[in-house]
Amino acid sequence: MGASVRNGRIADTMKELFDKKGDIRGGVTPTRKKLLAIGIPTYGRADRAINLIKNALNVDVYDQIIVSSNSYENELDLFISSINTEKITFFQQKKNVGLSLNYAKVIRLCECKYLHMVGDEDSINKNNISQLYSVLNTSSYSVIFLSLMGFNNALYRDVSQRNNTKLRNVFGDAGHFGSSIINVDIWNKFTYRVMQEYCSDKGAAYPTVVASILSYSQEENLLYFPYHIVEMGVLSKISQVSGYNTYGFQARLDQLISLLNLMSKVKFKEKYIVYLHLMRFFFSHAFIDATNKWNERCAYITKESLKNTRINNKTRFFIYLTLLAFYPYRALYSFRLFIGKLFRLLRLK
Repeated sequence: MGASVRNGRIADTMKELFDKKGDIRGGVTPTRKKLLAIGIPTYGRADRAINLIKNALNVDVYDQIIVSSNSYENELDLFISSINTEKITFFQQKKNVGLSLNYAKVIRLCECKYLHMVGDEDSINKNNISQLYSVLNTSSYSVIFLSLMGFNNALYRDVSQRNNTKLRNVFGDAGHFGSSIINVDIWNKFTYRVMQEYCSDKGAAYPTVVASILSYSQEENLLYFPYHIVEMGVLSKISQVSGYNTYGFQARLDQLISLLNLMSKVKFKEKYIVYLHLMRFFFSHAFIDATNKWNERCAYITKESLKNTRINNKTRFFIYLTLLAFYPYRALYSFRLFIGKLFRLLRLK
């Protein structure tokens, strides 16, 4: 199955060329008059992707619905072909290019000012997205962070109390699909290139985080929209993100290196705070999770990786600093687990 772009029911092969802004639009520079697009990168879950497309059409708020598939399912192809609407842009990858590159493709296909990337397992709250659309129609932001509703009808992430005006904990704000909306209209050739470079890297596991950083770096103007737009669905067993190659220590280290390399390319005020939050995520969560699942020689893996990877001195410094913070944090984490087990044993007696 060849790669193609389909708008509505008309399918054409897209010649990918950068226009003067760096957007890929088949060599044609678009005029962005549409406001909000929903992006749906999908893989092996045609039924869920179809449900989300139906949901997006039903809420009748999104000006463009972008679907990019990393796998070919005849069911999805037939469904999109049967819909008589110009709102849908469908791209079929020639092969599975991975989550991040598929994500980057959706960004390049966006013809709207804002892009809301949503996981194909999830659904959209009609009332809240209508309120947000009204806000976006009257004000301009580089990135919007949203609350998320869990599949058990309890808030999974609540940003209603956030009031900072500068980017801080980007993992907490944009780590999950559906939790952020980026302003694509302010992207330029440099922004698209850096996004593509990141998504092509072996450590590319957090495109939502990187897209938010890049948008914010263009115009340091963010909004915390207090209500949830996305209602998370039950996790599917079919996933491109799983196992040791995603959650092992080597993979986590590669992810940190990729993010630090990305950070070294962008500029914005108080960037050091984002650095600190990135490092904290890895030494207090990602590395802990990896060592809990697999017993590995973290220092040795780090040493060998840095020996065989070309990185600048600033990135190298932050990696060592993260590892230095990781060891005492892991000791404290293990001690707390031990105390917890001890108290449970004493209660049983």
